[in-house]
Amino acid sequence: MVRYDDPHTSLLRAETCAQLGGWLWSFKHAPSLAQVVAVHVVSHEAQHVAGEFDEGIAECRAVRLDAVVAQRMGATPSQANALVERYVTEVYPHQRPEYLRDCSTVP
Repeated sequence: MVRYDDPHTSLLRAETCAQLGGWLWSFKHAPSLAQVVAVHVVSHEAQHVAGEFDEGIAECRAVRLDAVVAQRMGATPSQANALVERYVTEVYPHQRPEYLRDCSTVP
């Protein structure tokens, strides 16, 4: 989903950007799963840009911040929370092992 030219820059794939754009222009009340993932990718990649390169830690921190990111992109608090809940239940459990972590142990 992402390509790096340097450790402080994330280049999102066109499909991720298209899904994010679709969500940004929507009413945000019924995002597709691809749109949910696109919003999360922004949050996750921000963790890498901030200097965290462990995928599991970046994933946990991103999940914690997804609602804030979604709200800053125009979602209401309830829409943002629904987006996070959907990511946590439908996407996170199916991630590759290096992305999975007991997030309660991540600072």
